[in-house]
Amino acid sequence: MTSSCRATGEGLATIKRSLNRVKRELGVNRWFDWTSTYYQHANRLATVWFLRNQGVDARLVEVHFLGDEFPDGTPCPRTKGAWEALIEARRLTLGLAKRNRLSRFEHHVFLKALPKTPSP
Repeated sequence: MTSSCRATGEGLATIKRSLNRVKRELGVNRWFDWTSTYYQHANRLATVWFLRNQGVDARLVEVHFLGDEFPDGTPCPRTKGAWEALIEARRLTLGLAKRNRLSRFEHHVFLKALPKTPSP
């Protein structure tokens, strides 16, 4: 699951300016708000963009657990295909093209979650 940016005032304005700069570089329409849904992912993309522009060979690697639970108790997808559908929905929500300047530096790993062990 994802949360929105909690910054306010000048802090929020600074974050929006930084994210808008990255959105322009990636060809994302200005009307896509990267401070609401999927803010954490947008922030990670902005970090990779910043580091790569500083000459660092940065990459974003996301580990997705099959059959686990989100922090709120909602079940995570049980298959790679189900996770990929959520990842695609996130991409569309953020207004990112399927192929963009960062897509080749974004990687996904899918692991089966271990069964929960009962508490003593």
